[in-house]
Amino acid sequence: MIVLAKHKIAIIHIPKCAGTNLKQALYALNNENIEIIEGIKVIDGIKYDTAHLTNNILACKFPDLFEDIKKYKTYAIIRNPEERFFSAINQYSKTQLKKPIYRLSKKEKKDLEMHIINRINSDDNAIEMIHFKKQIEFIEYKESNLVQNIIRIESIGKLESYIEKILDCKIFENRHHKNETLAYKNKFIAEILIENKLIEYAKSKVKSKTIKGIAKKIFLKKNENSELTEDTLAFVKNFYKEDFNLWNNAE
Repeated sequence: MIVLAKHKIAIIHIPKCAGTNLKQALYALNNENIEIIEGIKVIDGIKYDTAHLTNNILACKFPDLFEDIKKYKTYAIIRNPEERFFSAINQYSKTQLKKPIYRLSKKEKKDLEMHIINRINSDDNAIEMIHFKKQIEFIEYKESNLVQNIIRIESIGKLESYIEKILDCKIFENRHHKNETLAYKNKFIAEILIENKLIEYAKSKVKSKTIKGIAKKIFLKKNENSELTEDTLAFVKNFYKEDFNLWNNAE
């Protein structure tokens, strides 16, 4: 969550919706009027990721912050639920299985999807499941919108321009927030670049954005939501139906 208390503005960070990109840009300002709330906090023996607090958790466990936010002008970025779900699975694979999704076989991918769905259906609130929470849980509180301004990820430039205006400085120039989940075009390319540590070397030595852009087009592809099984897509459409409504009605 990003709080600009002086301006009475709060930007709610919904997981997998480009909030990290915003935070990274604002960190660079080193501005004492910008508070970036994140980190793990343990309350009553339960771990909470303070960067990603649903409104129910915010109201119950962080009441002072909740009361402040109720008085602020609030914003949130939302994402197509199918794209977001795929991105969340990709992150889960990397952090929990220690294996990027492009390295999974079709069976492993299917098993992972079913594992995630079973955890969601069991109302698993473990900290690593925060990326699968419904977006509406970060928007609404007791059936009313706590967040006043809901912006699609493709329109994030509007929010960036507004932040630059109130802070009176250029922050997001030449930044892009596609938030795409990318993969290597084939396993052979992945093995060559990663196993030989060529990708780390290139990242540290190559500074040209043009060259990096060309390399991305040559070696990477966008991981499509269609790579999810039909059963998983059906689950997403049903479970996140309120998020689809948010998405369809957002700016």
